[in-house]
Amino acid sequence: QYGHNNYQNAKSYRPFLAVAARHLAKKLDGEGLDSDSGLDHISHSLACLLMAEKLKFLGKPMTDLETHKPYGVRNKPK
Repeated sequence: QYGHNNYQNAKSYRPFLAVAARHLAKKLDGEGLDSDSGLDHISHSLACLLMAEKLKFLGKPMTDLETHKPYGVRNKPK
């Protein structure tokens, strides 16, 4: 869906941690398989965590300071 190794173009690894957390939350809520891929949410979580670790190894920061909003800001009601 995203292209081979294109995750390495990311400016930071925080988004991968967030996606991993969302997949784990879905698994904890009882949803076994991802509706888009048909794969288990645990598999998606593990893949995201491995990509985050690789980005960290490559020297990427956890947060892209140019685009990062403090936690919760993007979800506040308007």
